Amino acid sequence: MEVVGGGARRRVVDLAEVVDEAGGQRTVGRRDWTPVAVQRGIAQACEHFLIAVRDGRPISARDARETRRLCERIVREVEA
Repeated sequence: MEVVGGGARRRVVDLAEVVDEAGGQRTVGRRDWTPVAVQRGIAQACEHFLIAVRDGRPISARDARETRRLCERIVREVEA
């Protein structure tokens, strides 16, 4: 995935590295010890769900489904 704007260009490579090309090239990788569930956002999604249940906030199945579709689309486009 690549984003360009404001005089900067930023790319995500293999869902693992961010290449920032504003004023020179700089690559930032994830920490190798980061669990896959955190890297992929699964842990964060579970935490969001559990907090919503704890706080009594309604959870929309439609929103969850659309969010999943969007995430899957992003991953497909990045991997293409």
